Amino acid sequence: MNSISNLLINLDRGYQEYPYLLFKPNKGFQEDFLGSKSRFRVVFAGNRSGKSKTSAYEVTRFALGLREDKLIEVPNEGWVVSPDSRVATVVMIPYVKHFLGKQVKRFYKREQILEVKNGSVVYFKSTDSGVEKFTGASIRYCAIDEDTPEEIFREIVMRTLDKRGDLWITITPLYSTWMYEKIYLKQFTDPELQVFQGSTYENISHLPAGEIERLKTLYSPEELQARLYGKFLFLEGLIYKEFSLKDHCIMPFHIPDDWIRLRFIDVGIKDPTACLWVAINKEDKCFIYREYYETDKTIEENAKNIILLTGNEKIRRTYIDPSSDRRGAQSQMTDYRAYIEAGISPLSKAPLIEKMSMINAVKTMLKNKRLFIFRNLRNTLTEFSTYSYKKSGVPEDKNDHLLSCIGWLCCLKPKYESFTNAVPQFVPKEKNSLYIYE
Repeated sequence: MNSISNLLINLDRGYQEYPYLLFKPNKGFQEDFLGSKSRFRVVFAGNRSGKSKTSAYEVTRFALGLREDKLIEVPNEGWVVSPDSRVATVVMIPYVKHFLGKQVKRFYKREQILEVKNGSVVYFKSTDSGVEKFTGASIRYCAIDEDTPEEIFREIVMRTLDKRGDLWITITPLYSTWMYEKIYLKQFTDPELQVFQGSTYENISHLPAGEIERLKTLYSPEELQARLYGKFLFLEGLIYKEFSLKDHCIMPFHIPDDWIRLRFIDVGIKDPTACLWVAINKEDKCFIYREYYETDKTIEENAKNIILLTGNEKIRRTYIDPSSDRRGAQSQMTDYRAYIEAGISPLSKAPLIEKMSMINAVKTMLKNKRLFIFRNLRNTLTEFSTYSYKKSGVPEDKNDHLLSCIGWLCCLKPKYESFTNAVPQFVPKEKNSLYIYE
């Protein structure tokens, strides 16, 4: 009996000395985040999902050097960044102090600096203090709680470079469009970045009864998607809601030689010139496997780059913007003819289709699981994920250059057999244009 009593006493003393031992992460994003070895981690999660508490727990592990799967030398210095000093005082500082328990040596309230008994130092900062407060230091880690301006985020990243430090963000993504484009989508091209999404429901056992139902009475259905499920609020106006990173975004793979390959070009000067390479398999599924996206280049430069990227691939057909009939500002030659002269041949005009018809054609291909995008095509994924309606209900005239190429593709309803059986003929119709008939 005495041995059991002594064990309980020792456990109690241990929990008082090291209260972080009592923290048990929820199944879901908390476990996944804390078990990740990635250097850069981002949690997009709902309100009251436990994301800030999880971040504070990770701060404790770094300050004490407790992660066995990472080399974390102590003492070290780290930052905890909040939107303002009030949030830091109410949320992050209490969490970190609680987890450290008796390991806290001293806390300087005015400076918001916490010293740990092992010599580590945690600096609590707020983004409303300005970007100049985030310069000149070298830190082992940084924990960002909620949204932060892009210029401050870039400065924080610079502070971690010297020591190849870790950086993580926990946020309910209400309005941060830059974070979606520069971080969420970057997870597909940055091997050091890992993104997690979490729901308030994962933390429901730690919430007062009726808390979630109360939230449902306060916010619109659109805002609840962000506040409960960690989804970006601004995406509610998206045109291609059918597009799913899970269903339509795939790992790159070797394209078999017998698949049909096409190219689509959207011309521009100040606007980007965009080109997509598409492969069609025998089941008539389309795989977008390469992209080109450049501004301020001549037709000759764009054509040269497209040809170099194509290499020795057998391109059955290249389609170009139907508006390429216009003549260049400094030439009597149409853009269409100029691309032919620059080596892009055979060349067809893409179908001249009304905008909403193109959108509906793309939606159909997405719903039918006939359209897939390689996950390393960042510009294409960005356009799919940001192309939106104006308040008037009209599609915005931006973020749609590569999507125009996809729209032409889907309107053509390409079939594998139609390209393997057809023999293209080149028939001159006008002095400065060529049309392709089958």
